[in-house]
Amino acid sequence: MKKYLSFLLLFSMAFTVPAFAGEVQEPDVLQGSEANVIIGDETPSEMLINQNEINRKKVGKKPESCPVLTYHHLTTDVSQTGSWTTTPEKFEKDLKKLLENGYAFITTDEWIEGQKSGGTLPEKPVIIQFDDGYTSVYELAYPILHKYNIPAEIYIITDASKETPYRHGNDLFLSWPQLKVMEDGGLIDIHLHGKSHVKITSLTSEQLAHDYEFAQKLIDEKLGPRMWYYVYPSGVYTEESLEIINDIGCAMQFVWAWEQIPDLDKYPVMLRMNVDYNSDVLEVIKGYNDIINENKDR
Repeated sequence: MKKYLSFLLLFSMAFTVPAFAGEVQEPDVLQGSEANVIIGDETPSEMLINQNEINRKKVGKKPESCPVLTYHHLTTDVSQTGSWTTTPEKFEKDLKKLLENGYAFITTDEWIEGQKSGGTLPEKPVIIQFDDGYTSVYELAYPILHKYNIPAEIYIITDASKETPYRHGNDLFLSWPQLKVMEDGGLIDIHLHGKSHVKITSLTSEQLAHDYEFAQKLIDEKLGPRMWYYVYPSGVYTEESLEIINDIGCAMQFVWAWEQIPDLDKYPVMLRMNVDYNSDVLEVIKGYNDIINENKDR
Protein backbone atom coordinates (compact mmCIF):
# COMPACT_ATOMS: atom_id res chain seq x y z
CA MET A 1 0.00 0.00 0.00
CA LYS A 2 1.16 3.54 -0.68
CA LYS A 3 2.92 5.12 2.27
CA TYR A 4 0.99 7.84 4.00
CA LEU A 5 2.38 11.26 3.04
CA SER A 6 2.43 14.32 5.21
CA PHE A 7 -0.49 16.67 4.89
CA LEU A 8 1.86 19.62 4.47
CA LEU A 9 3.54 18.03 1.46
CA LEU A 10 0.24 17.15 -0.16
CA PHE A 11 -1.18 20.66 -0.04
CA SER A 12 1.98 22.72 -0.39
CA MET A 13 0.51 24.00 -3.67
CA ALA A 14 -2.99 25.46 -3.81
CA PHE A 15 -5.52 23.35 -5.64
CA THR A 16 -8.92 24.34 -6.91
CA VAL A 17 -11.17 22.67 -9.42
CA PRO A 18 -13.49 24.79 -11.58
CA ALA A 19 -17.10 23.66 -11.41
CA PHE A 20 -20.33 24.71 -13.02
CA ALA A 21 -21.01 27.58 -10.62
CA GLY A 22 -17.73 29.05 -9.43
CA GLU A 23 -15.04 26.80 -8.03
CA VAL A 24 -14.79 23.75 -5.81
CA GLN A 25 -12.23 24.64 -3.17
CA GLU A 26 -9.73 22.15 -1.81
CA PRO A 27 -10.99 20.39 1.34
CA ASP A 28 -10.04 21.84 4.70
CA VAL A 29 -7.37 19.38 5.80
CA LEU A 30 -4.70 19.35 8.47
CA GLN A 31 -1.73 21.60 7.81
CA GLY A 32 0.79 20.43 10.37
CA SER A 33 0.58 18.59 13.65
CA GLU A 34 -1.02 21.44 15.61
CA ALA A 35 -3.84 22.12 13.16
CA ASN A 36 -7.43 21.25 13.98
CA VAL A 37 -10.06 20.13 11.51
CA ILE A 38 -13.09 20.09 13.73
CA ILE A 39 -16.44 18.60 12.87
CA GLY A 40 -18.51 19.74 15.81
CA ASP A 41 -17.01 21.08 19.02
CA GLU A 42 -14.94 18.13 20.22
CA THR A 43 -11.21 17.98 19.53
CA PRO A 44 -9.95 14.39 19.64
CA SER A 45 -7.06 13.61 21.93
CA GLU A 46 -3.61 13.05 20.45
CA MET A 47 -3.93 9.43 21.52
CA LEU A 48 -7.09 8.95 19.47
CA ILE A 49 -5.61 10.71 16.45
CA ASN A 50 -2.82 8.10 16.49
CA GLN A 51 -5.06 5.23 17.57
CA ASN A 52 -5.26 3.60 14.15
CA GLU A 53 -1.52 3.03 14.08
CA ILE A 54 -1.70 1.58 17.59
CA ASN A 55 -4.54 -0.76 16.60
CA ARG A 56 -2.74 -1.82 13.43
CA LYS A 57 0.17 -3.10 15.50
CA LYS A 58 -2.04 -5.50 17.46
CA VAL A 59 -1.19 -8.62 15.49
CA GLY A 60 -2.25 -12.04 16.72
CA LYS A 61 -4.11 -14.90 15.13
CA LYS A 62 -4.79 -13.98 11.50
CA PRO A 63 -8.47 -12.94 11.14
CA GLU A 64 -10.62 -15.07 8.83
CA SER A 65 -12.76 -12.18 7.64
CA CYS A 66 -12.76 -8.40 7.45
CA PRO A 67 -15.85 -6.19 7.72
CA VAL A 68 -16.26 -3.83 4.77
CA LEU A 69 -18.29 -0.75 5.73
CA THR A 70 -19.90 1.24 2.95
CA TYR A 71 -20.91 4.89 2.81
CA HIS A 72 -22.26 6.93 -0.07
CA HIS A 73 -23.13 10.61 0.23
CA LEU A 74 -22.52 13.10 3.07
CA THR A 75 -24.49 16.23 3.87
CA THR A 76 -24.55 18.94 6.52
CA ASP A 77 -28.36 19.02 6.31
CA VAL A 78 -29.72 16.45 8.77
CA SER A 79 -33.13 16.55 7.06
CA GLN A 80 -31.51 14.99 3.97
CA THR A 81 -30.01 11.99 5.78
CA GLY A 82 -31.18 8.41 5.39
CA SER A 83 -30.05 4.98 4.21
CA TRP A 84 -27.50 6.31 1.72
CA THR A 85 -26.70 9.71 3.19
CA THR A 86 -25.04 10.59 6.49
CA THR A 87 -23.53 13.67 8.11
CA PRO A 88 -19.85 14.35 8.74
CA GLU A 89 -20.61 14.35 12.46
CA LYS A 90 -22.06 10.85 12.29
CA PHE A 91 -19.22 9.65 10.05
CA GLU A 92 -16.63 10.94 12.50
CA LYS A 93 -18.53 9.39 15.40
CA ASP A 94 -18.45 6.03 13.60
CA LEU A 95 -14.69 6.22 13.06
CA LYS A 96 -14.02 7.20 16.66
CA LYS A 97 -16.21 4.40 17.98
CA LEU A 98 -14.32 1.87 15.86
CA LEU A 99 -10.95 3.22 16.98
CA GLU A 100 -11.99 3.13 20.62
CA ASN A 101 -13.07 -0.50 20.23
CA GLY A 102 -9.74 -1.65 18.82
CA TYR A 103 -10.52 -1.75 15.09
CA ALA A 104 -7.68 -1.09 12.65
CA PHE A 105 -8.47 0.51 9.30
CA ILE A 106 -6.80 -1.21 6.36
CA THR A 107 -7.23 -1.40 2.58
CA THR A 108 -8.21 -4.22 0.27
CA ASP A 109 -4.60 -4.25 -0.97
CA GLU A 110 -3.47 -4.97 2.59
CA TRP A 111 -6.14 -7.60 3.15
CA ILE A 112 -5.08 -9.52 0.04
CA GLU A 113 -1.40 -9.22 0.90
CA GLY A 114 -2.08 -10.32 4.47
CA GLN A 115 -3.75 -13.51 3.27
CA LYS A 116 -0.53 -14.69 1.66
CA SER A 117 1.84 -17.05 3.40
CA GLY A 118 3.87 -15.03 5.86
CA GLY A 119 1.52 -12.07 5.64
CA THR A 120 0.30 -10.32 8.76
CA LEU A 121 -2.92 -8.50 9.62
CA PRO A 122 -4.19 -6.63 12.67
CA GLU A 123 -6.51 -8.57 14.99
CA LYS A 124 -9.58 -6.46 14.16
CA PRO A 125 -9.31 -5.12 10.61
CA VAL A 126 -12.00 -3.06 8.91
CA ILE A 127 -12.22 -1.47 5.45
CA ILE A 128 -14.03 1.81 4.70
CA GLN A 129 -15.52 2.29 1.23
CA PHE A 130 -17.49 5.03 -0.51
CA ASP A 131 -19.73 4.22 -3.47
CA ASP A 132 -20.46 6.39 -6.52
CA GLY A 133 -17.80 9.09 -6.04
CA TYR A 134 -19.72 12.14 -4.87
CA THR A 135 -17.90 15.42 -4.26
CA SER A 136 -19.21 15.36 -0.68
CA VAL A 137 -16.62 12.67 0.03
CA TYR A 138 -13.86 15.10 -0.98
CA GLU A 139 -15.36 18.02 0.89
CA LEU A 140 -16.74 16.39 4.06
CA ALA A 141 -15.28 12.90 4.58
CA TYR A 142 -11.73 13.39 3.34
CA PRO A 143 -10.75 15.97 6.01
CA ILE A 144 -11.96 13.60 8.74
CA LEU A 145 -9.97 10.71 7.30
CA HIS A 146 -6.90 12.95 7.30
CA LYS A 147 -7.55 13.99 10.86
CA TYR A 148 -7.27 10.40 12.09
CA ASN A 149 -4.86 9.16 9.39
CA ILE A 150 -7.41 6.57 8.22
CA PRO A 151 -7.25 4.97 4.75
CA ALA A 152 -10.38 4.49 2.66
CA GLU A 153 -11.47 3.48 -0.83
CA ILE A 154 -13.70 5.29 -3.31
CA TYR A 155 -15.52 3.31 -6.00
CA ILE A 156 -16.34 5.56 -8.95
CA ILE A 157 -18.60 5.56 -12.00
CA THR A 158 -16.20 6.44 -14.80
CA ASP A 159 -18.87 7.91 -17.11
CA ALA A 160 -19.43 10.50 -14.35
CA SER A 161 -15.72 11.23 -13.90
CA LYS A 162 -14.66 14.32 -15.87
CA GLU A 163 -11.94 16.96 -15.73
CA THR A 164 -14.29 19.12 -13.65
CA PRO A 165 -16.96 17.95 -11.19
CA TYR A 166 -19.87 16.55 -13.19
CA ARG A 167 -23.49 17.23 -12.28
CA HIS A 168 -26.19 14.68 -13.01
CA GLY A 169 -29.55 15.73 -11.60
CA ASN A 170 -28.96 16.61 -7.95
CA ASP A 171 -25.70 14.66 -7.77
CA LEU A 172 -22.24 16.16 -8.19
CA PHE A 173 -19.45 13.71 -8.94
CA LEU A 174 -15.72 13.90 -8.24
CA SER A 175 -13.39 15.09 -10.99
CA TRP A 176 -10.21 13.30 -12.04
CA PRO A 177 -8.05 16.10 -10.50
CA GLN A 178 -9.85 15.71 -7.16
CA LEU A 179 -9.42 11.94 -7.28
CA LYS A 180 -5.72 12.36 -8.05
CA VAL A 181 -5.19 14.77 -5.16
CA MET A 182 -6.69 12.26 -2.74
CA GLU A 183 -4.74 9.31 -4.13
CA ASP A 184 -1.50 11.28 -4.09
CA GLY A 185 -2.10 11.94 -0.40
CA GLY A 186 -1.64 8.23 0.31
CA LEU A 187 -4.86 7.60 2.25
CA ILE A 188 -7.33 7.07 -0.60
CA ASP A 189 -7.47 4.28 -3.19
CA ILE A 190 -9.74 4.68 -6.22
CA HIS A 191 -11.49 1.67 -7.76
CA LEU A 192 -14.42 0.81 -10.02
CA HIS A 193 -18.17 0.95 -9.41
CA GLY A 194 -18.98 0.62 -13.10
CA LYS A 195 -18.58 2.46 -16.39
CA SER A 196 -22.18 3.53 -15.85
CA HIS A 197 -24.53 2.76 -12.98
CA VAL A 198 -26.86 0.47 -14.89
CA LYS A 199 -27.57 -2.93 -13.38
CA ILE A 200 -25.36 -5.57 -14.98
CA THR A 201 -28.45 -7.70 -15.66
CA SER A 202 -29.42 -5.15 -18.34
CA LEU A 203 -26.16 -5.80 -20.22
CA THR A 204 -25.15 -8.67 -22.44
CA SER A 205 -22.10 -10.69 -21.44
CA GLU A 206 -20.11 -8.93 -24.15
CA GLN A 207 -21.24 -5.48 -23.00
CA LEU A 208 -20.39 -6.27 -19.38
CA ALA A 209 -16.92 -7.49 -20.28
CA HIS A 210 -16.28 -4.50 -22.57
CA ASP A 211 -17.57 -1.87 -20.12
CA TYR A 212 -15.70 -3.38 -17.17
CA GLU A 213 -12.35 -3.59 -18.94
CA PHE A 214 -12.74 -0.16 -20.57
CA ALA A 215 -13.50 1.51 -17.24
CA GLN A 216 -10.70 -0.23 -15.36
CA LYS A 217 -8.16 0.77 -18.00
CA LEU A 218 -9.43 4.36 -17.89
CA ILE A 219 -8.78 4.54 -14.13
CA ASP A 220 -5.28 3.13 -14.71
CA GLU A 221 -4.68 5.70 -17.46
CA LYS A 222 -5.87 8.63 -15.37
CA LEU A 223 -4.47 7.68 -11.97
CA GLY A 224 -1.88 4.97 -12.54
CA PRO A 225 -1.96 1.15 -12.56
CA ARG A 226 -3.48 -0.69 -9.61
CA MET A 227 -5.06 -3.98 -8.58
CA TRP A 228 -8.52 -4.24 -10.13
CA TYR A 229 -11.45 -4.33 -7.70
CA TYR A 230 -15.15 -4.02 -8.47
CA VAL A 231 -18.30 -2.97 -6.62
CA TYR A 232 -21.48 -3.91 -8.51
CA PRO A 233 -23.84 -1.06 -9.47
CA SER A 234 -26.93 -1.25 -7.26
CA GLY A 235 -25.40 -4.40 -5.73
CA VAL A 236 -26.85 -6.58 -8.50
CA TYR A 237 -24.74 -9.51 -9.70
CA THR A 238 -25.03 -13.06 -11.02
CA GLU A 239 -22.81 -16.13 -11.05
CA GLU A 240 -22.13 -15.41 -14.71
CA SER A 241 -21.00 -11.86 -13.92
CA LEU A 242 -18.73 -13.12 -11.16
CA GLU A 243 -17.06 -15.43 -13.66
CA ILE A 244 -16.78 -12.83 -16.42
CA ILE A 245 -15.27 -10.17 -14.16
CA ASN A 246 -12.95 -12.68 -12.52
CA ASP A 247 -11.68 -13.95 -15.88
CA ILE A 248 -10.81 -10.42 -17.03
CA GLY A 249 -8.45 -10.07 -14.08
CA CYS A 250 -10.43 -8.61 -11.20
CA ALA A 251 -8.64 -9.41 -7.94
CA MET A 252 -11.66 -8.75 -5.69
CA GLN A 253 -15.39 -8.27 -6.18
CA PHE A 254 -17.67 -6.83 -3.49
CA VAL A 255 -21.31 -7.80 -2.87
CA TRP A 256 -23.82 -6.97 -0.16
CA ALA A 257 -23.60 -9.42 2.71
CA TRP A 258 -27.38 -9.93 2.68
CA GLU A 259 -27.48 -10.78 -1.05
CA GLN A 260 -25.36 -13.91 -1.41
CA ILE A 261 -25.81 -16.62 -4.03
CA PRO A 262 -24.74 -20.28 -3.81
CA ASP A 263 -21.07 -21.09 -4.52
CA LEU A 264 -20.03 -17.49 -3.93
CA ASP A 265 -16.79 -18.73 -2.36
CA LYS A 266 -15.63 -20.00 -5.76
CA TYR A 267 -14.56 -16.45 -6.55
CA PRO A 268 -12.48 -13.78 -4.80
CA VAL A 269 -15.36 -11.93 -3.15
CA MET A 270 -15.73 -9.86 0.01
CA LEU A 271 -19.01 -9.09 1.76
CA ARG A 272 -19.93 -5.52 2.62
CA MET A 273 -22.43 -3.75 4.86
CA ASN A 274 -24.04 -0.34 4.46
CA VAL A 275 -23.74 2.19 7.30
CA ASP A 276 -26.58 4.70 7.33
CA TYR A 277 -27.28 7.77 9.41
CA ASN A 278 -29.45 5.95 11.94
CA SER A 279 -27.34 2.82 12.39
CA ASP A 280 -24.88 2.06 15.17
CA VAL A 281 -21.63 1.13 13.45
CA LEU A 282 -20.82 -1.57 16.02
CA GLU A 283 -24.25 -3.13 15.45
CA VAL A 284 -23.54 -3.11 11.73
CA ILE A 285 -20.32 -5.06 12.35
CA LYS A 286 -22.22 -7.44 14.64
CA GLY A 287 -24.65 -8.05 11.79
CA TYR A 288 -21.74 -8.74 9.47
CA ASN A 289 -20.20 -11.21 11.92
CA ASP A 290 -23.56 -12.96 12.35
CA ILE A 291 -23.74 -13.48 8.59
CA ILE A 292 -20.17 -14.79 8.47
CA ASN A 293 -20.93 -17.26 11.27
CA GLU A 294 -24.11 -18.39 9.51
CA ASN A 295 -22.06 -19.09 6.40
CA LYS A 296 -19.69 -21.29 8.40
CA ASP A 297 -22.59 -23.34 9.73
CA ARG A 298 -23.99 -24.14 6.28
